[in-house]
Amino acid sequence: MSKQVILPGDKFLLTCNEAAEYFGIGEKKVRKLIQSNLGVIGVHAGNRYMVIRPKFEEFILNGGNLDYKDDGPAIPRQVYDSPFDVPGLLQDTNT
Repeated sequence: MSKQVILPGDKFLLTCNEAAEYFGIGEKKVRKLIQSNLGVIGVHAGNRYMVIRPKFEEFILNGGNLDYKDDGPAIPRQVYDSPFDVPGLLQDTNT
């Protein structure tokens, strides 16, 4: 029996090494992107990080931003320094 070879473009999950070769970026960069977007473009399975290939492709095509409209440009994410800065998050319930 011969081992069947599956191309990275046909896989749903890729290792960091496979993703680095497939997308032409460094393995450390792939790992850092997954760690900062865990559950969105990648998962931690056992002792390794795996790339969700369709989501990672979408992530790259949208300039590193998955919050976008289908009919327009990417919507920038709002970043707050503190939870106290988020409007409506911490409201005074005593009034």
